[in-house]
Amino acid sequence: MITDTQIISYYFKNAMAVPKEPIRISSVTAAEFLQIQSSQHNKANYYPILPTRFKHPGALTGLAGYGAPIRALFDSRRHAAQGKRRTDQLILDVGPNIPTYIEFGSIAITQLINERHDQLYSASIAHLDKAVQKKLTARFRFLLDEGVFCVAMTPAVATVGLNLLGLFMDRYQAKENTRNTINDVLVLATAIKEKSRILTRDNLLVRFAAEVMTAPTKEEGDHLNIDFSLPLTSDRRNSLESKGFVNRGWKVLERRTRGW
Repeated sequence: MITDTQIISYYFKNAMAVPKEPIRISSVTAAEFLQIQSSQHNKANYYPILPTRFKHPGALTGLAGYGAPIRALFDSRRHAAQGKRRTDQLILDVGPNIPTYIEFGSIAITQLINERHDQLYSASIAHLDKAVQKKLTARFRFLLDEGVFCVAMTPAVATVGLNLLGLFMDRYQAKENTRNTINDVLVLATAIKEKSRILTRDNLLVRFAAEVMTAPTKEEGDHLNIDFSLPLTSDRRNSLESKGFVNRGWKVLERRTRGW
């Protein structure tokens, strides 16, 4: 089951009971929950370090606090903040009427969560204000403590997501912040691509998913469960995976970091 950002936030705030079964989230949800995404479409608030590209793993040994990672990994706070090249990028060229969005660190944050790289995450946020570091560290620690598993957004997931976005825009208005609508369909696309269920409280998203996927929905307390694992959704899923399904000039580009 893929759990959306709102539900994860409720778990964190103790507004909903954390379930006993394993929690899985999209890297898009991780980016929202950990406040990686910026209000600017081509920047991030910070850039999660990609563990597989980390050149000096021994430098992590014994790191403590927030000053140590800066001295160990970066020349300065300015160096720490200029992190685009230290993480992966997925460039979503949505079309002529919507700015090109860059999803920074989908692979990086997935690896940081799943491989429990708490010190490397601390290094990623070490240049931020101490109060922000404290807040983000508590959120990251919550994900680790609850054993949350993250599913990375890949070009294949983004293809499904942008096809969904085209269908959504035919039926409904995007949210005032277009990025929120893009996030919604990318989380939905993750569940579809994973042939999984999605747990959400977003009634519009449920209605849309039911329309385009003919997927069964089920009320579970004060939230909704949409099931994309059943055979009846397979034809629609296969169509959404095609770049020619709705394509209105959008494209997806992936970049991996090449330097430190």
